[in-house]
Amino acid sequence: MLSETEKLNALMELGIKLNQVQDLDILMEHLLTEARRFVNADAGSIYIRNEDHLHFAYTQNDTLQRRLGKGEKLIYSTFSVPINNKTIAGYVATEGRSLNILDGYNIKPEATYEFEKNLIRRVIIVPDPC
Repeated sequence: MLSETEKLNALMELGIKLNQVQDLDILMEHLLTEARRFVNADAGSIYIRNEDHLHFAYTQNDTLQRRLGKGEKLIYSTFSVPINNKTIAGYVATEGRSLNILDGYNIKPEATYEFEKNLIRRVIIVPDPC
């Protein structure tokens, strides 16, 4: 886990990268890497909002990546989910607030959203206010 000083330094470096990188895909990969590093996450995804759906656009997963040979890259299927309270990502987009779920396999029964069973156990999702 990063110290507060390391987090501030990483934010400054990210700000510099934001101004230097011209390729959107590279920029999004940098953003996802840094966001995961901030919260010590094994995996992470970025969804892009398009009207009433979230499109799965960028993802990283260290556990799955370690299973591959050197130089190999994970291949993901793209998909979209409706913006509603039935999925975790849809719930966060609808409510506009973060979730920190310690155990995705034991979500509180009163929750309106469900956990995708093939995902990693710990889930942190943060909405983009834009």
